[in-house]
Amino acid sequence: MDGGRHMVESYGPVALSKFGRLPAGRSPLYQALADQVQKVVTKLRLPPGAQLPTEDQLARHFGVSMITVRGALRELQQRGLIERRQGRGTFVGAPRAPTPEWGVGSIDEIQAANRRAEVRLLRNQRDPIPDWAAEPLGLERGEPGQHLRVMRLRDGTPFMMTDAFYPEAIGEVLARQPLDSLLRRNPLLVEVAELLTGERMTGIQQSMTAIRATAEVARILDVKAGDPLLAITRVNRTASGRVLQVARSTYRTDVATYTMEMQRS
Repeated sequence: MDGGRHMVESYGPVALSKFGRLPAGRSPLYQALADQVQKVVTKLRLPPGAQLPTEDQLARHFGVSMITVRGALRELQQRGLIERRQGRGTFVGAPRAPTPEWGVGSIDEIQAANRRAEVRLLRNQRDPIPDWAAEPLGLERGEPGQHLRVMRLRDGTPFMMTDAFYPEAIGEVLARQPLDSLLRRNPLLVEVAELLTGERMTGIQQSMTAIRATAEVARILDVKAGDPLLAITRVNRTASGRVLQVARSTYRTDVATYTMEMQRS
């Protein structure tokens, strides 16, 4: 007995030998790693509070990069399977409470707003993947990936530009498609990805930041270089938690307003 010491919160690290190896040929790697960790947690019926190996231990055991490990842990966090505690490590998470239904600012409302705008395809090619898309996709910054870029206009005035990147398998399919005609029928990039993969996007992880227009973006959005813009990055996931698309939409702040409504419980 340990003199009244509290013994509920942590159950000690799970042995690395329990985690096995990654299946051959799975891509992206971070997704395969997340699935493997989830499989072990489920198979061993690990309770909330069970401590998992460190990032460094997982990287060495599976022979992957730290970026891949962090992408996998972020994926598991999104699934509600783990908790990451600053300075203490990674633990099996407690079951999540039911989440509320989509309200103001729901996925359907975001999609409806974008459908009402004219859309023009500007790019469908392989480009180096930027920082903001690399980590959610479990890839390294600068690796080539399928890049779609569209501009949206309202009454002939451009107000938004979207850059989207995809998991390799989806990118290969998109590269072979007549996207101009597909976007006329399905004006949202994520809807095109849904159509081609047969998977449905059910959740969005969204972040917002203020940026200044580069010369290239200024030309597309008809603003001056250096003008303030709003950039919204969205990671679109399926019901299983898989990433379907990572997109960044850049908005003109003089013709577009982003409104959120929040209520205090």
